[in-house]
Amino acid sequence: MIASRKPSSLVGQLFRECQLFAAWTAHEADFETKLALEDLQSSLTVLQSAFSVEEAAEDWRAQCNQTCAQWSQRLLELSGLLNVKPEALSR
Repeated sequence: MIASRKPSSLVGQLFRECQLFAAWTAHEADFETKLALEDLQSSLTVLQSAFSVEEAAEDWRAQCNQTCAQWSQRLLELSGLLNVKPEALSR
């Protein structure tokens, strides 16, 4: 549960929750997915460290946005959800 409503605290908590989710998910994932999730955890650590130093700097936010979008796409591809036919979802 998020204890503080300060933006910097919320962002830090979000990074931590994402890292924990990646670690939890990797436990039962195949080898390729485990490697990707470990890489994701490293990327999150780097972004979180930069956030601690720069807080809400414009260039940091742009870099973070780009990195998160790339990871989002990669994780969707690994999940197989992009290959699901729409009619299969309605069942």
